[in-house]
Amino acid sequence: MTQGSSGSGGPGKLLTRGFYPALRCVGLYKIRFHHLRHTYASLLIANGEHPKRIQALMGHSSINVTMDVYGHLMPGGGGEVADRLGALVSCALRGALFLRWRGAREWRVRRGYRPGTSPSLSW
Repeated sequence: MTQGSSGSGGPGKLLTRGFYPALRCVGLYKIRFHHLRHTYASLLIANGEHPKRIQALMGHSSINVTMDVYGHLMPGGGGEVADRLGALVSCALRGALFLRWRGAREWRVRRGYRPGTSPSLSW
């Protein structure tokens, strides 16, 4: 940004006189101006834009920079892996609980406990 002929202006005035009042008008919290850059890239990703195009629009030196910063937002960026892992853990926990229940049931049967009767307490 360039300063005016009198030396006033610059990024500080743009933020205090334009950006922050605009945020207040729409009911948003005070954020850093740089966050708009991330919002822009996130919206491009959500809209299905190709990563190479995002790299060019953002001015990144390589696709690696783009993917390092925004790769977690890309479709197929690991969400499916997390879902599969969650299902696996859930299944394993259900299996462990069933085995524990079954083991306890078998223990009760071996000890002579039947529903409706009191177990023998011979220690």
